[in-house]
Amino acid sequence: MRAIADGEADQVLDALIRVGYASESDPPDAQDLLAWLRATHEPIVAEQPYTYSPDFAEALRGAGLARSGRYADVIGRLTIPADFLAMIRVNLGVTSVLAGLGATGDWTAMHREYCRAGYLPNCSRDR
Repeated sequence: MRAIADGEADQVLDALIRVGYASESDPPDAQDLLAWLRATHEPIVAEQPYTYSPDFAEALRGAGLARSGRYADVIGRLTIPADFLAMIRVNLGVTSVLAGLGATGDWTAMHREYCRAGYLPNCSRDR
């Protein structure tokens, strides 16, 4: 998440290779990977405060960010474990609820707080 938030494409790719989500021999383009991940993590990387909207929720569910959309080559080069898909579905559900509520907050600050508290792995103390 740090590398995504900081716009560090090579670090994002390296992290995904290390955990086995991307292949070192046939990786996705690092800049395209970063663009896809930043689009899916908009509430954290956007200017704050950020308001969840139905448009953002739809974008997450829509073809533009899916296997058949603009990032098809990136997604096609990733290996995402089946058990992680449940997390993605939970995230989509939470996003839909927050969008329906028009929830506004400083999501970046909340993310940093979770990092400092140790709830999210691999977060630095100052992020």
